[in-house]
Amino acid sequence: MNWIPSILIVLGLLFPLPCRADDKPTRLYVRTDPTGANVWVDDKAVGKSDELFVVKPGMSTIKVELLGYQTVIRSLDLKPGQITRLELKLSAASPVKVAAEAKMSDAAQAATAYLERTELPASVRTAMMAAVRQHPSETRWSDRHGTLVFAVASKKIPVGPLREQAIPPLMELTHSLAVTEMLTAKGLLDRYTEYGLTDATALRQAMVRVSATLQISGEVKSFKHLATAQGDFVIAYVLAEADQLNAQMAKPVELERVKDAYRDAIHVQARDLMARENWNDALLAWQHLHQRKLVSPALYLDAALCLMKTGKPNDATRLLQEAFDAFQESATASFLEKAGDMALEIGDPAALKIAERAYRSASQKLMNTVTQPPTTVGKPSVK
Repeated sequence: MNWIPSILIVLGLLFPLPCRADDKPTRLYVRTDPTGANVWVDDKAVGKSDELFVVKPGMSTIKVELLGYQTVIRSLDLKPGQITRLELKLSAASPVKVAAEAKMSDAAQAATAYLERTELPASVRTAMMAAVRQHPSETRWSDRHGTLVFAVASKKIPVGPLREQAIPPLMELTHSLAVTEMLTAKGLLDRYTEYGLTDATALRQAMVRVSATLQISGEVKSFKHLATAQGDFVIAYVLAEADQLNAQMAKPVELERVKDAYRDAIHVQARDLMARENWNDALLAWQHLHQRKLVSPALYLDAALCLMKTGKPNDATRLLQEAFDAFQESATASFLEKAGDMALEIGDPAALKIAERAYRSASQKLMNTVTQPPTTVGKPSVK
């Protein structure tokens, strides 16, 4: 659809958005050696290093922990609209502390016990077990070993008369959890920055959402997987060559699924901002998406509403015109009606013309869905 680039250029010219520092998201980048450390910001777990996190500006306490290494705590002044970097080389903890931290949950113990008996190459098996032991309280683990990326998942089997009946669906679920964990491994997510999918939180949410629909099994030759019931847990592992996974994820169909899910994740963020009447930040989310050509009818309507709320009715009118021209053929009657309602609320002559066109198009689409003539109301005709 060659109209998209021209629309985006026009949008940029018609209503450039404010770029004040306090309008931009504040981010914290944490890099550790070794990587994979748990990161807390003001006692709230935000993820693992190395990664970029969206945070609140101001003085914050950052805690970094990794099994076998000394915990690091830093106080940082996170500047509004900027990226603050924290790079740490972690120091090994004392043997006593390592032994105390190494107490594993039942799920982790079940996973390591199973991995010890697998027929995987010894080095791969050791790497998987090390990933589990580094995070002994979790139920899903992922890491890289050479050119391989892998993930392990552990799920408790319910006790009682339904135990045997529950095992088959639990095996499917645990396998899916392992696949999702593998596809959200940082090394795989990093490659999406070349496509402009730079919001780490939204990208992870997108991958979780679409992981079940991405074609891995049967498409990636190196993909190996196994799920089995061991004692009170179902254990699943998956692994594949990272370059083959990356190549599969770059195929147009798979990439479009990820992009659409990423767009929807950002849209959810924007609507949350709108619900709090943070119209400028919501517009920044819209700008982030339209710069990457990730648009939809609903996004146009929300952006137009934000422009109206920020006192830019003329820009909102122009945006509704662009949306109407872009989606008139493919849009639903509901979208056209909402666009007409919004244009009618603006009320200037240009907006009223849009409202008239939108209502006519909505009516036509609704009429096209009618398969039976309407029932006549009133007295029957006399022949």
